[in-house]
Amino acid sequence: MPSLEGVKVGDTLLLLTKMGGRREREQTPEEVTVVKVGTKLVHIPVSERSPEGKTLAYRIENGVRNDDYGHTQVITREAYEAEQTRESLEESLRQHGIEVWRKGPKPIAVLEALLEIMEKYAAGEIK
Repeated sequence: MPSLEGVKVGDTLLLLTKMGGRREREQTPEEVTVVKVGTKLVHIPVSERSPEGKTLAYRIENGVRNDDYGHTQVITREAYEAEQTRESLEESLRQHGIEVWRKGPKPIAVLEALLEIMEKYAAGEIK
């Protein structure tokens, strides 16, 4: 999970909400604005309509809400786009019969290079 190091008050983040159960899926990300940054927590308003009202706290180390559930997470737009690219590359590799197991995020450049090799192999350019 990406860190929120360097996030400042006024920065825009994306709020991801995961639906629980067997059908776990993410809803469309919602833009939120940071209203407070501490040493370990980032705060966003409960509602964008009340930025000076109640806030929700998220951990800087991983962006997950500071509660026992972990159903919501805030992430930078750049990290979200990188994750979407990574998932797309992994899906393309699955179509070539390669399952990417994660113990951590794989570099996008590595996934792109592997996909390029598999596409050349499928086209008969390499054997």
